[in-house]
Amino acid sequence: MISVKESFLSYQGTGLNAGVRQYFVRLSGCTVKCPLRPNCDQPESLSAANGTPTHIDNLVDEALGSVGVGGWLHITGGEPVEHPDIAKLVDRAMSCGLRVQVQTSGSLPINWESSPFVSVSPKQRSIKCVPSEIVLIACDWMTDEFAMKTTLDQRCPVYIVPEATAGQFNSKRSIELASTLHDAGRDARCGLQSHLIWKVR
Repeated sequence: MISVKESFLSYQGTGLNAGVRQYFVRLSGCTVKCPLRPNCDQPESLSAANGTPTHIDNLVDEALGSVGVGGWLHITGGEPVEHPDIAKLVDRAMSCGLRVQVQTSGSLPINWESSPFVSVSPKQRSIKCVPSEIVLIACDWMTDEFAMKTTLDQRCPVYIVPEATAGQFNSKRSIELASTLHDAGRDARCGLQSHLIWKVR
């Protein structure tokens, strides 16, 4: 059993898989101390009490029914890696032929038998897992120092996406930050929060 806030079919908006249709499962519960917590875009997913206990097999069956074998299951939160049974969900999904993307803050290590695509949106200066990609939102608290420290010694692409405020994107800051990281030798790439443009979840 795993605590689920919601599940839905949509399109991934950021990073390498932007534009790919995925079946999203949002787990409930997050104890990460981060600058965004007071203004979290998913405040209802912060409390573990807000979720519904759900059988892992049911989630996998729903995902297979939505995207089919070879399709994508996207596990987000909250902080999904906090869940004791997250590894079981990932292992079960991948053994059934699903590709799995896990969206995490990177605040916890990932030592699972299966190897999903790990998308890290860091909220602290150290990443404790091995990311497949890093997504940085160019918001007010995302300083050059934080971005440089977070991406130090990482060998994956770093996507810089502009923050959206009242429907407007701060593209200037996004480009500045991407340029700073690129000049420091990072594989920095400008991206978007495309789902906000498409007006999908």
